[in-house]
Amino acid sequence: TMSPSSKSLSASSLKTLSPSNDKTTSSVAAAATTTTTTTVTTSSINPTTTTTSATATTTTSSSSYKSATSQINTLFPSHQSLSLESLQQVIVKTRHNLVRLERDLGVEIRGQMLSRQQEHKSQNSSASDASHIEGSSSSSSAAATAPSSAALLTSATQKSVYSQLHSTQQMISQLLSNIHLIKEKALSSEQMVHQITSDIKTLDFAKRNLTRTITMLRRYYMLSEAIENLRGLVQKRGMLNKQTVQHGKGPSAALVSPSEENEKIAQLLAAINDLLHHFSPQSFQDVKKILEMHETTQLLKNSLEHQLENEFKLFFNEQIAQSAADTQPPSQSHQLALHHACDIANHLKHDVKQRIIQLYVQYNMKNYDKKFSHSNSGLDAIPKRYSWCKKQLRLYKMRFDQIFPDDWCVPQELVVEFCLQTRQHIQELLQEQKNTLDAQVLHKALLNTIKFERDMHSKFHLQTQWEMEQLIRHEQEEVDKMRQTLTNEPKTSESISIRWRMMQKEKKLRELQEDHEQHLQSTSAQHIGGGEEKRHVAVSKNYRFLQFISTCFEEYMDAYIEFEDKNMGKKVQLILERETWDPHDGNNSAQDLFIYISESLRNCRAFSQGKTLYVITQKLWKKHIQHYADMLIQRLPKLTTQNSSSFAKFNFLKEIMSSDNSSSASVLTHDQLLTVCHIIQMADYCQEELDQTQDVLYQVIDEQYRNQVTFSDEKGKFYKVLKSSIEVLVMSLMNSIDMHLHTMSKMPWGTYNSVGDQSDYVLQLTETLEEEFPRVATELPSQHFQFACDSFIITFTHAFQDYLSKCKKISNAGAQQLLLDVTHIKKFLKHLYEMHPRNEELFDEDDVASYVRKLNRQVARVEDILRNILLNIQPSQYDKKGATK
Repeated sequence: TMSPSSKSLSASSLKTLSPSNDKTTSSVAAAATTTTTTTVTTSSINPTTTTTSATATTTTSSSSYKSATSQINTLFPSHQSLSLESLQQVIVKTRHNLVRLERDLGVEIRGQMLSRQQEHKSQNSSASDASHIEGSSSSSSAAATAPSSAALLTSATQKSVYSQLHSTQQMISQLLSNIHLIKEKALSSEQMVHQITSDIKTLDFAKRNLTRTITMLRRYYMLSEAIENLRGLVQKRGMLNKQTVQHGKGPSAALVSPSEENEKIAQLLAAINDLLHHFSPQSFQDVKKILEMHETTQLLKNSLEHQLENEFKLFFNEQIAQSAADTQPPSQSHQLALHHACDIANHLKHDVKQRIIQLYVQYNMKNYDKKFSHSNSGLDAIPKRYSWCKKQLRLYKMRFDQIFPDDWCVPQELVVEFCLQTRQHIQELLQEQKNTLDAQVLHKALLNTIKFERDMHSKFHLQTQWEMEQLIRHEQEEVDKMRQTLTNEPKTSESISIRWRMMQKEKKLRELQEDHEQHLQSTSAQHIGGGEEKRHVAVSKNYRFLQFISTCFEEYMDAYIEFEDKNMGKKVQLILERETWDPHDGNNSAQDLFIYISESLRNCRAFSQGKTLYVITQKLWKKHIQHYADMLIQRLPKLTTQNSSSFAKFNFLKEIMSSDNSSSASVLTHDQLLTVCHIIQMADYCQEELDQTQDVLYQVIDEQYRNQVTFSDEKGKFYKVLKSSIEVLVMSLMNSIDMHLHTMSKMPWGTYNSVGDQSDYVLQLTETLEEEFPRVATELPSQHFQFACDSFIITFTHAFQDYLSKCKKISNAGAQQLLLDVTHIKKFLKHLYEMHPRNEELFDEDDVASYVRKLNRQVARVEDILRNILLNIQPSQYDKKGATK
């Protein structure tokens, strides 16, 4: 049933209504458009069919009205879709669709009107033409009939459109009324649900408040009972200690509180602290009982603090007063009682624990001040100071370790206080003796200080997981590098030394990995452990003792630098005296030198990473390293040669040539060959170690000195040692074949009339080289064999040219014979690499090809000379025997 208000809806009010959804609106609009089009078309055929069109429209409207219920069910299929939010969305969509429907209807109406007007105009024009043919009378009657028909058609079309629009408005009004009804029912349902659940919510809040109240009352009862029990135990404890002191018993007897009572007090304090968190004074400031409990608890804690402090004072007086010979620790029950007393202190204020620790430290340091006052000890007594500290740590382990928890860090705090006072004493001593410092005493004091710092650091510093992983990675890289070196190195003395160092590195690496695994296991156990394991948890602080005391020596290092200079000079002289110069006995002075340098670096960086480290490494080290290189060059055998003029043009050979021909040999003996090869190994080792030392220095030295760290001059010095050693080997080889070259220069080349096979001197020369070269290749390190071969072919070709220039006459056949000899020699020299026992393993095709190119380039100069001799020989230059003049 339509309401009166719905029937009176106008076209302007349609803009404020809302359709159901896009699908419904589209169907309604399509039905209205179809009906309108049908009506207009029928009217244009016959005006009398207007009634039939209206009837059809009414039928369509009635059908649409009957389907409104099903349409609503489609829009709202469930109770959840009847919420206010869903209704509001449907209303908004309906409004938009209604506006669009009204616009579409207006467009259709205007289109129909325009089309009908066009038809009327065409009919009027046709009637006008007919009037000219039939006459004026028929023209006037037709003109009167046409306007009346057009007017009738327009009126019928408007009525049909208005009827359809009215029907559509009625349908929308019915839909909106149903939507509003559903909305009202949804609101009433929501109110009903709220009324039903309000009682449930009230009961829920009541249950929650009641549960919280019961919990708080239970906690209050537990707290009050715990406070009363604590009050009784504290009063009993205080009275017992007073009675003991009044009866004049010893100080240790004052500590007669049973361990069970101390344990109960610690447990009660822990429970009270937990319960008091739920009764904070800010939240219960109006509840007097809670405030009284807080005051009572604080009074009891103050009483316990006073009792504990007095007990530990008496205990420390007794224990520290005992002589060092008395190694008897306190009784087991006494230790357990004091350990539970420490548990009590853990539940009091934090400064209680700190005061007890300071009491222990102060009592120990009093004896230290008496024994090592500023006037009683100097720099020479510094080792005794460190011995005293280590002794106190042993006494702590024996007497106090079972008393103090590990996380109190009592021995660490004792060492910290000892380091602070010792540092102050040393600074005062250094300032007083600034101008009279004994370098040896200062050096000894510094070394003992560095050793003590390292001992304390390794004892108390806990490496982090990152530090341990970095150290393991570094050691693994060193081992891999040594293993790679061994795969490319023959079994020489150097490889034996590398293998021994690699074994030491591998042992250290295994120890580090085991420590790392234990650290990880202990860390994981701390999360799951309990009971007795609580005493073994990690300490709460991480102490670092490196450079704690030694940095105070920084300003007084002039004497230390002077002593280090003298000490290093003596060390270099000592290792040179112990050197046997035999690569097979395992003694290597270069290794000893850099072991000393490594230790010196370790000692110096322990107290200085600035100026002192820079001076020692970049001035002292350089001076003594260069001196060591000079000593290696001087140790090279001095050789003589039968043809010194041939080598005079080579300036680099002058240092290794002996001026005394009577006392020097021309060819290296086996021992001399071993010495030269050993020197080559040491020079090569020194170059590698200098690179590594430079890298380490670059990492540890201060940034302002970092760019000044370099050992380029020293590496150049050892390169000179390598070069000179190779030249000694080359000179020895040249001296072994010098007699054959001399024979070549004395041969009568001017008398040769024909060319035969290779000369005898060539055969002798190659046989000599086949004997001498493998001997050198066996002892010489493989990485330097190529350099030796290159140096030999250069020296040999120059010497051959020199001897060639000494030939007096050369005939055409003689020059051709010399060319043949040179070709044989070149063919032999091409196979020098094959004389090495590991040539297939060490040298690839590229190495051999490079060597052959160098050989061809050098021999080509000799061949060019001989070819020029052949070209320049003219008939007038020949004597009767065919030789050149």
